Amino acid sequence: MTKKKRTKNIHHKAFSDISVLGFFAQENSMQMHRLLLADTVRTESFRKAIFSRIKKGDIVLDLGCGTGVLSLFACQAGAKRVYALECEKSTMEFARSISRNNGWHNKIHFINQISKNVTLPEPVDVVVSECIPWMMYAGDMISSVLDARDRMLRKGGKVIPEKITLFGAPIADHNIHEYMGYFENGKHYDLDFSLGQHGPINNVYIAALPRDSIAAAPQFLDVADLTSGYPSEHLDVQVEFPFETKKAIHGLGLWFDVDLGNGVRFSTSPRHKTTAWKQVFLSCGSNELMVSKGDVLQLHLQLTRAQ
Repeated sequence: MTKKKRTKNIHHKAFSDISVLGFFAQENSMQMHRLLLADTVRTESFRKAIFSRIKKGDIVLDLGCGTGVLSLFACQAGAKRVYALECEKSTMEFARSISRNNGWHNKIHFINQISKNVTLPEPVDVVVSECIPWMMYAGDMISSVLDARDRMLRKGGKVIPEKITLFGAPIADHNIHEYMGYFENGKHYDLDFSLGQHGPINNVYIAALPRDSIAAAPQFLDVADLTSGYPSEHLDVQVEFPFETKKAIHGLGLWFDVDLGNGVRFSTSPRHKTTAWKQVFLSCGSNELMVSKGDVLQLHLQLTRAQ
């Protein structure tokens, strides 16, 4: 069989407008923090890393402390002092109450500021941050970690996590395709809503993709080294996905693996336990992309910050 090639370009520009629709339920602030706390993959991994990397007497910066759980872990691990930065005041006050209720309020110094506007009175031994956005790029979370590392971390200090690696794979899932095509698939209430189809097709979705929806071997897309590198906030990558079986492709799935250091890692892949991040889904359009065994999908993916 002659190997055929089918090319599909997906170009999404808007990172700040991640759409969370329908069964991709959107949480408000405290509901999101509850979701994060209940995510045992995320929380247990960070606790394990903090206990293995923070030494007695360390000065720690918890960047984007949220409910303060990582600050509390740092105290339990022996930190001398923790600077807990949180830009949302109501969340910070909740974290302060939690720290007082658990007896650690004398060690945790809460700061209600954007981190880039903060100068600490002393360098820290460890910067810990769970500020990991969907697709690694959304918002300015990564740049905030790099800024804190460069300005507040002492020479030879540690960053938790160390690396975030982005992966992608074609997705075959008729349920998500049906959901995406709601506007296009016939009339509703005896009315024609087909003009609304453009919006859903060209959006970015947060979804818990089924394990068996991965239609080809996942490919490496990018890596953010938080210990010494300066990751770009733009992605321009070309990858190929060979297919072993006939499939109807509905879009591209994106997820990341997190290396917290000292061998502590977790993945947000559909093939692992679902985390609070789930996965990102980009639709390839209204029509299914049919591929056969031996086909190779050439993907040119460009992700840029919305202006």
